[in-house]
Amino acid sequence: RAFDVDTAVAFSPDAKRVCFIRGVPQKQETHLVILDLATSKETILAVTKPPTVLQQFRPSWSADGGKIAMTQTKGGIHPQVVAFEVKDGSQTAIDPTAWLNLTDAQWIGSDALVIAGATLESGNNRQLFRLGYPQGSLSRITNDMDDYGGVSVSADGKVLEAVRNSVVSELWVAPVAGAGAPRQLTHESGNRRGVLTHQTAQDGAIAYMYRAD
Repeated sequence: RAFDVDTAVAFSPDAKRVCFIRGVPQKQETHLVILDLATSKETILAVTKPPTVLQQFRPSWSADGGKIAMTQTKGGIHPQVVAFEVKDGSQTAIDPTAWLNLTDAQWIGSDALVIAGATLESGNNRQLFRLGYPQGSLSRITNDMDDYGGVSVSADGKVLEAVRNSVVSELWVAPVAGAGAPRQLTHESGNRRGVLTHQTAQDGAIAYMYRAD
């Protein structure tokens, strides 16, 4: 029914339409497209050109059917959450936050979104936030050293799902010749206290650096 679909699709609340992103490199454009499932008719709701680029694994359609949320960047930096009006394609930036990294923005009903992103306060790893609409108020949902993405919200807005990435890094020693079993030296499992780097001294001592809390 559709060609050149460059993201996962988002269904309208009545399940009669879907929206997705289509990159048009020959024109240096990114299109936000709505597809009517009954007629296969496409409507290009919005077009962006560099330095503004739409970026997200998938759009998100509000529960009232009136808005589609996306993330976008300007000049490769300054990511922000924007809402497009389905009736006319007009765009509103709804997020004043200074994000370091921003990958997901999914509606909870029609008056808030769940965000997966990183701020100066949260550090490099993405955390989950609740962003109120249209006032732009931000509150934190998670507070740990893991990294979150792949956000989804149930149709009734009561259940949130996300992919959590946790890196376990430990320090081991093993004989070069393979005689004997490797031996684990640290047990700091998880992003909170994972080993970052190490250096071995001539006397066999090992100095290592790790992230504390």
